[in-house]
Amino acid sequence: MKKFFSAFFVVFFAMASLMPCVLLPKNSALNSYCSANIESKYYNQNSLDLISANPSGNIGSGSLENGTPFDEETHQRMEGFAITPTADEYGQFKNRTFVINHYSPEHNDVIYLWVYLIDALTFKLKISLNETATQSLSWEFDMLQLYEMGTGWKLMALSFSSVTDSTVFSKTYSSISFSYYSENEDYSSEDGYEKYEVKASENFSFYHVFATKNVKIEQNSGLIYNLGRSFYKIRDDFDLGGSVFIGDKIKINSAKEIFEYLYIGKYDLTSYTTNSKYYWTLSIKNPDSVSSDIEFGEDILFSQLGYYCLTIKLNERRLIANQILLNEDISIFCDELSIGYFLMGSKYKIKDNESLLLSFKITDGVEIVDDYKITVNNNNAEISTYYEENGILYVKVSGKSAGSSNVEISAKAKSKNNTKSETFSASAILTISSTEKDDDVIIIVLWSVFCGFCLFFIIYSVILIVQSRRNDVK
Repeated sequence: MKKFFSAFFVVFFAMASLMPCVLLPKNSALNSYCSANIESKYYNQNSLDLISANPSGNIGSGSLENGTPFDEETHQRMEGFAITPTADEYGQFKNRTFVINHYSPEHNDVIYLWVYLIDALTFKLKISLNETATQSLSWEFDMLQLYEMGTGWKLMALSFSSVTDSTVFSKTYSSISFSYYSENEDYSSEDGYEKYEVKASENFSFYHVFATKNVKIEQNSGLIYNLGRSFYKIRDDFDLGGSVFIGDKIKINSAKEIFEYLYIGKYDLTSYTTNSKYYWTLSIKNPDSVSSDIEFGEDILFSQLGYYCLTIKLNERRLIANQILLNEDISIFCDELSIGYFLMGSKYKIKDNESLLLSFKITDGVEIVDDYKITVNNNNAEISTYYEENGILYVKVSGKSAGSSNVEISAKAKSKNNTKSETFSASAILTISSTEKDDDVIIIVLWSVFCGFCLFFIIYSVILIVQSRRNDVK
């Protein structure tokens, strides 16, 4: 027996050493694909709840927990409660029994249930249906099978199709039992036995046990669905892009400020920063690609123009090697603080008898401390009125005389992430043309035409008079 376990551990640790490069991509794929109503594929009108998703408080040797599997459609945990059997400090227990609704199986029936497997070495799982204290039907999964399944929530099947004892189908079962412990314990009386003494940071749980009768497709016993380890969404209002400026100091106090929801296994991790099993690592990389580690509650100073990268990682402490469960990069652009800009550019043309409505976009993330001051630098134009609406300042300016004028908008302002306020300004150039010049040209043209007509009339009249006198001489 000792040789068997020695050989097993050699293979086991060799496989475990590849875990960061093999399991991580696998978990990432599971996170990106999850049927929101996975149970609906197996739970139908022919199904019977043995232990419902909302069990009663009288559950026997266990406790009710809120850490049910995740429902990706609702972005919440599945309804009801998980049941956690009482275990020792190493996460082990044997023959924890729970009452079920009376059930008489048929040959094509399948029992489905969710189980939560913990990070433990050499553990086996045994699930039994009990008719009496001495009559039971069992399914066992050894340590290699459980290791391949990994940790977290698993939807498992217990099939009756391989049961050869026909007497099973004439019985009515009233309870279900679970055993979850190190296989070493099965050899406690043999030479070379070593007691399993790795303390557990969490415990085995199960959720919603139901039987589906007359399943049409052949279903083998074992794992049928592996739920991803992490499910999360970054908050829509955690958007620093476009609102961070040089000199700003930003503080992220907790994961709750970043994530709208964050579930890892049985846990909601938005409500705290660290625990014995999970821990955060945060870093910020500046535009020069220099990276610095930061902590929750620590000030992040933005001192350079350009793109910063905030990296957020959630790590799990594992028995073999720690594992990264979440790795997010958030790009943040740091800009020079300004009051805003004119939407149609900084140069405009109007006439001295016209008015123009200028649109000035106030920079996002800027707080105006005092009233706006809007001026023109001469009498060629004047400000008629102005008002602000939806982050845009509208300024109506009127032309008065030919020339050019500078329209300046200034205000005392500060970034929302900085307490220091300064006066900022922006200006636009107006080129004003005179309508009087246009009138003069028209008048000159009219007078020229009139004079030309008069000259033609005089010449024509003189010609007629001369011709008339010649006729009189003859």
